[in-house]
Amino acid sequence: MTSLRHWLRRAPRPTRIRADAQEIQVPTSGHWVAQVEETIASLAPARVHALAADGSILRALELERDDDAPSAPTPTTTTTTDNAAQLVQLGRLLLDASEAGAKRHAAAYELAFAKQTELLAIIANRLTALETSWSRAMRDTAQAQADAILASAQQSNDDSTSAITAMLGAAMGNVAPLRGTGT
Repeated sequence: MTSLRHWLRRAPRPTRIRADAQEIQVPTSGHWVAQVEETIASLAPARVHALAADGSILRALELERDDDAPSAPTPTTTTTTDNAAQLVQLGRLLLDASEAGAKRHAAAYELAFAKQTELLAIIANRLTALETSWSRAMRDTAQAQADAILASAQQSNDDSTSAITAMLGAAMGNVAPLRGTGT
């Protein structure tokens, strides 16, 4: 059924409203629809007619009345209640959307953190392997240099061989014993 407010706003604009047997003059300025609507609600008529200036009926509307209720609810109250319900529904939709967005955001951060942790573990393993290889290469290079010095000293066959061997052993510290020296 058409609401009273929409019915009043329809063209052509009435100059008077007949509510049952009473006539209401329609204001020419201001919030005339709200004023007429309040007046009609206070009268609680069963039928309303929109009248032209010449007195002819432009349109008619039968209003529903609840005989058990002390007075009929005003259309503005119904509209206000509908608007409030729509605002509550809109608020719930916004809240749900906000919560869903926050959950998606948190999940994205968790995924990014997990991937960064995996990447850091890969880098740490590669760095450990690189350090181990470098240490082994440096030890092998030092051993090769020591072997070269020892071989050079043995070819010269002088008494400085035992001194060189002692110096190399002290300098190398925890390196495996020099080959060919028996120490």
